Amino acid sequence: MAASPRFASLVAFAVSEVVDALVYTRARPHGRVVAVAVSICVGLVVDTLVFVPLAFGTTALLGGQLVGKSAATALALAVLHAHRYLTRPGVRG
Repeated sequence: MAASPRFASLVAFAVSEVVDALVYTRARPHGRVVAVAVSICVGLVVDTLVFVPLAFGTTALLGGQLVGKSAATALALAVLHAHRYLTRPGVRG
């Protein structure tokens, strides 16, 4: 039996944020970019692994959820990187 999506989202968010913070802290000595990248990837997977079974009562949707979240994250990071590059001093847009 599935939990309400609101409850599943709350639990998944809480668990993934704790794991994200722990991973970031452990990876930070390797550099900020590495720590952020690794913690984002791990947090995304943990969030999905907790949310989907709780909200839908099945693991059949895990693949699609992971692909969708990964694509959205990659797009957001690309946009942020482009913005950072284009707004640095000396770059003409």
